Amino acid sequence: MIFSLEGNIQYTTEKYIVLEVNGVSYKITVSKSVIDSVSEKEGRSKVFTHLYLRENAIELYGFHTKEELDFFNLLLEVQGVGPKLAIAILSAMDTKKVKAAIVGGHHEILMIPGVGKKTAQKIIIELQNKIDRAGLAEIDLKALRADEDVMDALISLGYKKKEVERLIALIPKEIISTKEKVKYILSQLSEGTQ
Repeated sequence: MIFSLEGNIQYTTEKYIVLEVNGVSYKITVSKSVIDSVSEKEGRSKVFTHLYLRENAIELYGFHTKEELDFFNLLLEVQGVGPKLAIAILSAMDTKKVKAAIVGGHHEILMIPGVGKKTAQKIIIELQNKIDRAGLAEIDLKALRADEDVMDALISLGYKKKEVERLIALIPKEIISTKEKVKYILSQLSEGTQ
């Protein structure tokens, strides 16, 4: 089993990186946190990995932290959740938010493209009692749902997901409602203060 790899980033895309280790290049499907943390100019990078073996596939999945790798492996314990779906969940939101949604029983937060209501509910049922709840109290699920609504509203207006994620992070904490959050972001965009 390959637990981690450290080497030079040769190439990055939105879904995978190519990591050169001692003359061997590995194509590693990665979560969004890895893409956000590495670049081709960074030199050496380390990723924690999961080797996926099936009759017709040998794939490497990579993560920025051991915590993310451990949670990926936990998601794989849910029947019907394969590595592609698990990596999609971890790319849509950070690990703490996914855990908070599971612990709180909020299946709608887990319903990203590819994850239907039944799958989201199954994830909650199977993992709710297996998650370490330390550090989850600070995550406000109501605010998280509002942010998801803001994301949907702005994407429907033609904005790119990455841009919207960046703008949501800039919203002052005192702005709570979805309507006010959307209004704030649109005012920032119209003023050109991105």
